[in-house]
Amino acid sequence: MSNLQFNYKQYTLNNGLTVSLQNTDTQTIFVKVRVNSGAINEKLGEDGLAHFLEHVVMGGSKNYSLSEFEKLRDSAGSVRAVTSLEKTQYQLSILSDELPLYVGFISDWVFNPQFDELIIERERQRVLREISNRKSDSNAMAFFRCQDAFYGKSSEYSKVVLGNKSVIETIDSGMLKMFHNREYQCNNIDLFLVGNLPDNIEDLIEQNFGGFEKGVYEKYIIQSSPKLVGNKLIHEKTDDLLNNDNPNESSAELNMRLFAPNLSEKDSSAVNLMNVVLGGYIKSRLLTNISLVKGLAYSIKSAYLKHFNGVYNVRIYSKLDATRVDEAIDSIFEQMDLLKTEPVSDDELELIKKRELYKFVNTFETNKSRVELLESIIDTGINPEMQYKRIEAVTAQDIMDAAIKYLPSSLDDDGYVLMLRDPLKDERKLNLI
Repeated sequence: MSNLQFNYKQYTLNNGLTVSLQNTDTQTIFVKVRVNSGAINEKLGEDGLAHFLEHVVMGGSKNYSLSEFEKLRDSAGSVRAVTSLEKTQYQLSILSDELPLYVGFISDWVFNPQFDELIIERERQRVLREISNRKSDSNAMAFFRCQDAFYGKSSEYSKVVLGNKSVIETIDSGMLKMFHNREYQCNNIDLFLVGNLPDNIEDLIEQNFGGFEKGVYEKYIIQSSPKLVGNKLIHEKTDDLLNNDNPNESSAELNMRLFAPNLSEKDSSAVNLMNVVLGGYIKSRLLTNISLVKGLAYSIKSAYLKHFNGVYNVRIYSKLDATRVDEAIDSIFEQMDLLKTEPVSDDELELIKKRELYKFVNTFETNKSRVELLESIIDTGINPEMQYKRIEAVTAQDIMDAAIKYLPSSLDDDGYVLMLRDPLKDERKLNLI
């Protein structure tokens, strides 16, 4: 594929707001406003403020009555807002002929929220309920414990987006306005529109976004991903996985995290394909050996994932036969070690490249996924053609080199966290820990 057909326009308004536009042959438009601020930007005593503000922003804006705001918001094809560690995103899908109606709504939505006391109190109760739901979710809490072990409990990477209950209970309109004024500045915001855009789209953007005050935000520099010294093995007793009818048929849940390069690093494509070979498709090493041959698990998968911008992990997940955990874990390390010495065959390399190239090219099929590609260009400086060529260029030796660099060979190696949630922990002694 020599023509990826990814023409787009990117420019910056005088006030510092970055705009990315792309026309597609569709009848819809996907819009995203990305505020480059999230939980990681909160100061002492602000835990949860970014997420709480997102809730309040969704509730109404100054220049639309509540009924007008809710009618426009609720008649869009889809509406979503989400807060993460490093960003807060507001996005919606609309019919293309309705864009003139929505441009002003979107700008007022994000830049002029109505800090109504009734909305604040309503959303406070919802956020507190979110926090309670999370604490009641054993899988979510295990995820956070694994994350704390991986990065360190005091690390900025381990911040909980939902925040602290005691802080949420005290947040008032003044705190929300202060955070909004501090973080929602034009030079800290990106606007993306992809779809059947009108000829006057730039004029519409200038009219509705160009009048806001020039941003003077000093962008937060996220630290590079820390390297784990040693390894961390977490073996927990858990009752939610116990088969009460027959305890010896219970499952144990394994989560494993390994450090990995981000997309801007040269070996990221090799790590991506290494992950596919390890546990990313139906004939992967882990699935073949641990599930199909040994019957230790129904399924086992690995994934090369972005934790947040610039920080990536390889994660391995499975529910294992709780009576054969030692054997399963030994097999996982054995398969990782074999990737360092046994090159992928030419046939398998061609196969997994085709799979990954299909997944990559498939992101061109929707306006939403095209916006995500535009975001990636801003964040990494790597365009789709560069990504495509990187995948095509990976060799079997590159995959072996990636395995040597990033995969542990045994429990004694460094650079990983392994969490085992085990209903039979008290009934027998494992050699694992």
